[in-house]
Amino acid sequence: MGNIIEICAFLILFGLGYYGILSIEGQIIYGIYFSFEMLYLYTGYLAFGLLFIGLWLSKSYGRIFGMLALVVACWHLLVFIHLDFGFDWKLIAQKILAEKPLIVGSVSFLAMALVFVASLFHAFRRFKMSLLVYLSLLLAVLHILMLQKVLDAFYYLLLGVTLCVLAFKIWRFVR
Repeated sequence: MGNIIEICAFLILFGLGYYGILSIEGQIIYGIYFSFEMLYLYTGYLAFGLLFIGLWLSKSYGRIFGMLALVVACWHLLVFIHLDFGFDWKLIAQKILAEKPLIVGSVSFLAMALVFVASLFHAFRRFKMSLLVYLSLLLAVLHILMLQKVLDAFYYLLLGVTLCVLAFKIWRFVR
């Protein structure tokens, strides 16, 4: 029963986000122009932030934050697929395979989706899926860094904090 509720919550949040993104794209709200480039930025950083925060919470809250991170990552992917390419699958595949940051981001998304599906079947402990969460976070930060033209102090700080957190989590996992 819990799995059905989680799947329904995921689909409802995804649907609301889909409607929200389509309705605010190209609008000015509170002085912020929501072009699809800005929607890329907001959804990407929000997904990364939710996944990062979820690592520090207890298992039940971490799972909720992980699911929310996946929902927002789906919105991020939706901006790419729908607003940027209009569901032209051939062009989408060519673009992803042509750019390394998009390959890294796609693998990160697939790792998050695999963790979500595995958690629905309670296979998280059996297959050590937490390592996939760490991989997804590492790939997400690499995706962010590879897309930047100029790396300033914020991005070095983001990379440093993420690597320290992942090193700590992996050390605790191995110990």
